[in-house]
Amino acid sequence: MRIEEHVPEPKRGKRGGQQIDRRPIARAFLAKAFLNLSSTRALKEMLNQSPALRMLCGMDKVASEPTLSRAFAQFAHLNLGDLVHQAMIAKFVSSQIVMHASHDATALEVREKAIKKVKVPKVKKRGVVPRRQRFALRRS
Repeated sequence: MRIEEHVPEPKRGKRGGQQIDRRPIARAFLAKAFLNLSSTRALKEMLNQSPALRMLCGMDKVASEPTLSRAFAQFAHLNLGDLVHQAMIAKFVSSQIVMHASHDATALEVREKAIKKVKVPKVKKRGVVPRRQRFALRRS
């Protein structure tokens, strides 16, 4: 699936600065989700450290953190993740029946601690009295 198909091409105007191509940043957005990176700063550091990741994203040089943040905000506004997900489902799973198991997660009332057992006092058996005790009993 090519994420570039869902990102608009940069507008080339005669005046003002040129808009940075968002397609490599969209690939970096996908890499951020795939690598489970929590912040844009972590993605920027990863892109600076890894030339292979930079090449996979199609970046010659890494954009600044504010530029990445603005681009990610634009992708969120465009619902880019949902669009790509729907396109992948349409391409790979649309003609198949998806079998899955649903589990009930209803809360059940159960006791959390085991009930303490009541100790039954042991009854000593009357048996043979040791020899010393026998002599002590006779003397008294």
